[in-house]
Amino acid sequence: MKNIILPIIGYLLLFVGSSKATKTTSAASPLPGGSYVQAKSKAAQLKKSCSKMSIQKAGQQFADNIAQQIVPHWIGTPWDFNGITQTPGKGNIACGYFVTTVLRDAGIKINRVKMAQCASETKINSLTKNKRDLIVSQISL
Repeated sequence: MKNIILPIIGYLLLFVGSSKATKTTSAASPLPGGSYVQAKSKAAQLKKSCSKMSIQKAGQQFADNIAQQIVPHWIGTPWDFNGITQTPGKGNIACGYFVTTVLRDAGIKINRVKMAQCASETKINSLTKNKRDLIVSQISL
Protein backbone atom coordinates (compact mmCIF):
# COMPACT_ATOMS: atom_id res chain seq x y z
CA MET A 1 0.00 0.00 0.00
CA LYS A 2 2.88 2.36 0.69
CA ASN A 3 3.97 2.15 -2.97
CA ILE A 4 0.74 3.77 -4.14
CA ILE A 5 0.55 6.59 -1.60
CA LEU A 6 3.12 8.90 -3.24
CA PRO A 7 1.17 9.50 -6.47
CA ILE A 8 -1.99 10.08 -4.45
CA ILE A 9 -0.36 12.62 -2.13
CA GLY A 10 1.20 14.32 -5.14
CA TYR A 11 -2.20 14.54 -6.81
CA LEU A 12 -3.81 15.96 -3.69
CA LEU A 13 -1.07 18.55 -3.20
CA LEU A 14 -1.31 19.59 -6.84
CA PHE A 15 -5.10 19.76 -6.54
CA VAL A 16 -4.87 22.03 -3.51
CA GLY A 17 -2.16 24.18 -5.03
CA SER A 18 -3.79 24.60 -8.40
CA SER A 19 -7.42 25.18 -7.52
CA LYS A 20 -8.98 28.27 -6.07
CA ALA A 21 -11.76 27.18 -3.78
CA THR A 22 -14.76 29.31 -4.58
CA LYS A 23 -18.44 28.61 -4.70
CA THR A 24 -18.38 28.87 -8.49
CA THR A 25 -15.93 25.96 -8.90
CA SER A 26 -18.38 23.51 -7.40
CA ALA A 27 -20.92 24.33 -10.12
CA ALA A 28 -18.31 23.63 -12.81
CA SER A 29 -17.37 20.25 -11.31
CA PRO A 30 -20.40 18.05 -10.69
CA LEU A 31 -20.38 16.01 -7.51
CA PRO A 32 -20.47 12.23 -7.75
CA GLY A 33 -23.78 10.64 -6.86
CA GLY A 34 -24.42 10.43 -3.15
CA SER A 35 -23.28 12.14 -0.01
CA TYR A 36 -19.80 12.37 1.45
CA VAL A 37 -20.77 9.73 4.01
CA GLN A 38 -21.64 7.41 1.12
CA ALA A 39 -18.32 8.22 -0.59
CA LYS A 40 -16.46 7.23 2.60
CA SER A 41 -18.51 4.04 2.85
CA LYS A 42 -17.65 3.19 -0.76
CA ALA A 43 -13.96 3.74 0.08
CA ALA A 44 -14.25 1.28 2.98
CA GLN A 45 -15.84 -1.32 0.70
CA LEU A 46 -13.15 -0.75 -1.92
CA LYS A 47 -10.44 -1.20 0.70
CA LYS A 48 -11.79 -4.68 1.48
CA SER A 49 -11.93 -5.69 -2.19
CA CYS A 50 -8.42 -4.35 -2.92
CA SER A 51 -6.85 -7.14 -0.88
CA LYS A 52 -7.77 -9.53 -3.72
CA MET A 53 -6.17 -7.36 -6.45
CA SER A 54 -2.63 -6.85 -7.64
CA ILE A 55 -0.90 -3.90 -5.97
CA GLN A 56 -0.98 -1.97 -9.25
CA LYS A 57 -4.70 -2.52 -9.80
CA ALA A 58 -5.48 -1.80 -6.14
CA GLY A 59 -3.45 1.40 -6.31
CA GLN A 60 -5.24 2.54 -9.45
CA GLN A 61 -8.66 1.73 -7.96
CA PHE A 62 -7.73 3.54 -4.76
CA ALA A 63 -6.45 6.64 -6.59
CA ASP A 64 -9.48 6.69 -8.91
CA ASN A 65 -11.84 6.46 -5.94
CA ILE A 66 -10.16 9.42 -4.25
CA ALA A 67 -10.19 11.48 -7.44
CA GLN A 68 -13.73 10.64 -8.49
CA GLN A 69 -15.63 10.08 -5.24
CA ILE A 70 -13.94 11.95 -2.38
CA VAL A 71 -12.10 15.01 -3.73
CA PRO A 72 -15.08 16.42 -5.71
CA HIS A 73 -16.96 16.93 -2.44
CA TRP A 74 -14.18 19.29 -1.29
CA ILE A 75 -14.30 21.56 -4.34
CA GLY A 76 -15.57 24.93 -3.18
CA THR A 77 -14.44 24.48 0.43
CA PRO A 78 -12.51 27.67 1.22
CA TRP A 79 -8.80 27.40 1.97
CA ASP A 80 -7.37 29.06 5.07
CA PHE A 81 -3.91 28.67 6.59
CA ASN A 82 -5.57 27.72 9.90
CA GLY A 83 -8.43 25.69 8.39
CA ILE A 84 -9.14 22.36 10.07
CA THR A 85 -12.64 21.35 8.96
CA GLN A 86 -13.41 17.67 8.54
CA THR A 87 -16.56 18.31 6.52
CA PRO A 88 -16.52 19.36 2.86
CA GLY A 89 -18.20 22.71 2.26
CA LYS A 90 -18.27 23.61 5.97
CA GLY A 91 -15.64 25.89 7.43
CA ASN A 92 -12.12 26.28 6.00
CA ILE A 93 -9.38 23.80 5.21
CA ALA A 94 -5.60 24.13 5.09
CA CYS A 95 -3.52 22.11 2.62
CA GLY A 96 -2.11 19.64 5.14
CA TYR A 97 -5.50 19.03 6.72
CA PHE A 98 -7.05 18.57 3.28
CA VAL A 99 -4.52 15.89 2.33
CA THR A 100 -4.70 14.00 5.64
CA THR A 101 -8.50 14.21 5.87
CA VAL A 102 -8.92 12.86 2.34
CA LEU A 103 -6.44 10.04 3.00
CA ARG A 104 -8.15 9.18 6.29
CA ASP A 105 -11.58 9.24 4.68
CA ALA A 106 -10.25 7.02 1.86
CA GLY A 107 -9.42 4.40 4.48
CA ILE A 108 -5.79 4.99 5.42
CA LYS A 109 -5.17 4.81 9.15
CA ILE A 110 -3.24 7.98 9.97
CA ASN A 111 -3.07 10.54 12.73
CA ARG A 112 -4.82 13.31 10.81
CA VAL A 113 -3.83 16.22 13.06
CA LYS A 114 -0.21 15.24 13.68
CA MET A 115 0.45 14.45 10.02
CA ALA A 116 -1.36 17.60 8.81
CA GLN A 117 1.09 19.71 10.78
CA CYS A 118 4.17 18.04 9.25
CA ALA A 119 6.08 19.24 6.23
CA SER A 120 5.03 17.58 2.96
CA GLU A 121 8.29 15.65 2.74
CA THR A 122 7.71 14.21 6.21
CA LYS A 123 4.18 13.14 5.24
CA ILE A 124 5.37 11.42 2.11
CA ASN A 125 8.33 9.73 3.77
CA SER A 126 6.08 8.34 6.50
CA LEU A 127 3.72 6.86 3.91
CA THR A 128 6.11 5.57 1.26
CA LYS A 129 8.53 2.71 1.10
CA ASN A 130 11.28 4.47 -0.87
CA LYS A 131 12.57 7.54 0.94
CA ARG A 132 14.00 8.88 -2.32
CA ASP A 133 10.53 9.24 -3.88
CA LEU A 134 10.24 12.92 -3.01
CA ILE A 135 12.66 15.83 -3.09
CA VAL A 136 11.00 17.87 -5.76
CA SER A 137 10.45 20.97 -3.68
CA GLN A 138 12.97 22.98 -5.71
CA ILE A 139 11.28 22.24 -9.03
CA SER A 140 9.42 25.14 -10.58
CA LEU A 141 6.05 24.12 -11.97
